[in-house]
Amino acid sequence: MAAVESDVVVVCNGSLSAKKFSFLKCEALCSEVLVRPNEGMNIGAWRYGLQACPGFQYYHFFQDESILISKNFLGVYETFLARKDVGLVGDSLNLKWNKSWNDMARSSLNFKILVEPGNYLDRSAADSLISENSVDRVTYYRQKLKQWRCPEGSIATHMRALNWSLSSEVLSSIDFPVGFSKHECIASEIYVSRLLVSRGLKVVQSSSQPFCYVGHSEWMNPHDPQRKIALK
Repeated sequence: MAAVESDVVVVCNGSLSAKKFSFLKCEALCSEVLVRPNEGMNIGAWRYGLQACPGFQYYHFFQDESILISKNFLGVYETFLARKDVGLVGDSLNLKWNKSWNDMARSSLNFKILVEPGNYLDRSAADSLISENSVDRVTYYRQKLKQWRCPEGSIATHMRALNWSLSSEVLSSIDFPVGFSKHECIASEIYVSRLLVSRGLKVVQSSSQPFCYVGHSEWMNPHDPQRKIALK
């Protein structure tokens, strides 16, 4: 991040040892370290950091596994954000969801899930199938969008919550819902993209290929099955 020459704030979900806190607090690494309960995963932490640090023109949110691949990141992203028709910029659109909601409901991605408040871990498919509390995944996300008064639109494409960049003007007009379970967090991820699109703003991948400017250690790992999803 030193190459970017911008204020850097670290938000830690959960406890942080005094040693790690002191290390992160080094002036050369970041300007502030904030520690909060783990509520809402990435998006919850980003919302917390935004509220704690008002007054900037642009905000760039990263999951901690993010990697700046190109020093041109800031210029490219802020050129997009300066456009009045752009609401959100990131490096990985979830194009597997580039289908109508009805098609998504009929797809293999509409499997059974367990929604358990306070649980941010993946549960096995077998657990979801036998539980009385299981629901269809796509149906649940659509219900959350309706609850949050977000038009779902004609398609379900959204930006993965790995890295997001938005202007303060756009951020002042929306809110990040805090998910209190893993799948409520995914619904929140979808919500932000679909809400911006419903307001006539574009959700833009920084390049035709994902992870061109901002990489991600997990999603770019050739041994990780999610890598194939990201690059399709």
